Amino acid sequence: IEHFRGSSLFDELAREVCTAECVPRKEFYESWEVARRVHKTFKYGSTRVVDLAAGHGLLSYMLLLLDSNNTRTALCVDTNMPWSAVKLHQVLTARWPQLAPRHRYVTGSMEDLVSNEPSLLVSVHACGGLTDLVLSLAINASSPVAIVPCCHTRVSRFLGDGRVLTRSRFVDRLGLADGIDAHRESILKEYGYQVMTELIPMEITAKNRLIMASPRIEVLGESKTSLRDIWPRPRLPPSPWSRFKTSPVSILEETEQQ
Repeated sequence: IEHFRGSSLFDELAREVCTAECVPRKEFYESWEVARRVHKTFKYGSTRVVDLAAGHGLLSYMLLLLDSNNTRTALCVDTNMPWSAVKLHQVLTARWPQLAPRHRYVTGSMEDLVSNEPSLLVSVHACGGLTDLVLSLAINASSPVAIVPCCHTRVSRFLGDGRVLTRSRFVDRLGLADGIDAHRESILKEYGYQVMTELIPMEITAKNRLIMASPRIEVLGESKTSLRDIWPRPRLPPSPWSRFKTSPVSILEETEQQ
């Protein structure tokens, strides 16, 4: 805490996260670098943030706090909610009560999520093919998206037919990690997205490529039936809430009753 004695939002947030004692220092700096870049890029766009493979959910809280108008809401989605997410919820909503009604954490499969155009999809270090799933959800909904990929594997779900990416011209020219991300960017551009790439400082994380993309205005009105499926998957439920039952509030209530 003694390293964060300033009055800025960064310092104040850092002190609260230190108090929670549940987030590694690397992940705090990593989340902040992503949040401030994403906020700057999409400041006047989507009012709902969907943090996929959210883990402790710190990124979503940062994006809410950076919104000075208090109009942004956040939904965190992961297969399981770690107790670090519950602890952060307790600490951050105690300091900033306005966060509580604007933030929700739910558990379930990302493949059950139904996104819509106003939602900004974000994900930091969703392992391997999970990053491709995030991009597929964004494309199918014409939603803006921001990702920091990691755990690059040789088979990309974006190819759909199981082809090995080492045969891709991007991988041949750039290597596995850079080639896969270049291939992802080319797919986004194929679907009419404007793509911007920034690098987080290497001293914070080695997997430091931040890919941000937004659909062009003329693409938003295009029928979804004209967009080919990235890969086969089951029919999605009508509501993103249909399979999601758990939230920090319900877990806290259950804990207090025990």
